[in-house]
Amino acid sequence: AESYRQNAESIPENYNNDFIDDNVFYDVSVSYSPMARKMESPSKFSRTGGDSFFVSQVYKNGEMAIGITEGIDDLQRRGQDSSEFSRELCHKMSSVFMNEKTRPEMTPCSLLKEALEGIKVNNKVNEGSATALVAVFTPHRTVQIGNLGVSQAMLIRSGALRYMTSTSVNENGFPRRLTKAFRIHSKMKYFLSDSMEDGVNVEWELEQNDYLILASDGVTRNLSPEQIELLVKEYKAHHVGEITSSILRKALFERTQEARSSKELDTRYGGFLDDITLIVVKIK
Repeated sequence: AESYRQNAESIPENYNNDFIDDNVFYDVSVSYSPMARKMESPSKFSRTGGDSFFVSQVYKNGEMAIGITEGIDDLQRRGQDSSEFSRELCHKMSSVFMNEKTRPEMTPCSLLKEALEGIKVNNKVNEGSATALVAVFTPHRTVQIGNLGVSQAMLIRSGALRYMTSTSVNENGFPRRLTKAFRIHSKMKYFLSDSMEDGVNVEWELEQNDYLILASDGVTRNLSPEQIELLVKEYKAHHVGEITSSILRKALFERTQEARSSKELDTRYGGFLDDITLIVVKIK
């Protein structure tokens, strides 16, 4: 357990809020809550569980990148998980976006590709698998979104849901993912990553007072789009942090089995035990 704790704590924070309120483009807030875990694993000692996220610096023309990754553990050995891969993927994306030479042409696809290649050639993380939802804000008052997996993005304008990405699954119904080699039965076996081109890729125009929300499936499988829409409408007069806090509180309640058993109408949402990660951006 101590080695897991030290390893989790050794990975740098992917989020720095020093700049968040000091720009003319965006207000940004992040909320997260890992689910409880009994088994000793790296996720148990992570502040975000198997999820991770990053928020880049806001650059002079409004360029910014944000993202959420979710570690997938269906191929891992007992006692291991993909939380380290998930966090390192976010850390790499944040670092890649700092390059001023390539940043003007950066898209969610190219950002993820470069980050994954960086992970493959270093030994910081040997194996892992994760979904990825990435948003790149451009100087043209648009946001490009790439989604590989089951997290989702939505844009709320004037209190109403305007856009929402679909999930991205393969032909077998499993979430698309990025992967580094797994070691199975003492032999190294390689699993191909899905291509970002096979995921969901969209570009949305932005207007003042729009809200862009990136959410892991710990949010979207416990709250309906209509519930999230209502919470944004209810708290939009407050700081954006009040919106993320209200969505987190509601998702935490709906995550419980008690909440699911009390539902009488829509059984598609609630009772889904998973890590919760949420980024909300208000366009100034």
